[in-house]
Amino acid sequence: MIMQVEIVVNGGVTLVLLPQNEMEERMLQELDRQDNSINLIRSSVMILNKTISNGLIISKKSVSITANNEPVVEASYPKEDEGKIKYEGSEETV
Repeated sequence: MIMQVEIVVNGGVTLVLLPQNEMEERMLQELDRQDNSINLIRSSVMILNKTISNGLIISKKSVSITANNEPVVEASYPKEDEGKIKYEGSEETV
């Protein structure tokens, strides 16, 4: 069985991860302990030799995530930046 994902929309959006086994519980505990960054992926990103073009990545801040061979520094979409992904030194519309 794999971890269940629930999304709650009530005045905001909450992502809930529900572990299904002890290993998944330990992974969530580790995520809780480390300093994390959250990146919204809207263009091709290579992670462990896999190309991901749409998703959300929660990772330790020191982990390098790249898109188009550029490090992803921020990938948030506040209203004034909607439809843009920010890379170090540049901005690109997606």
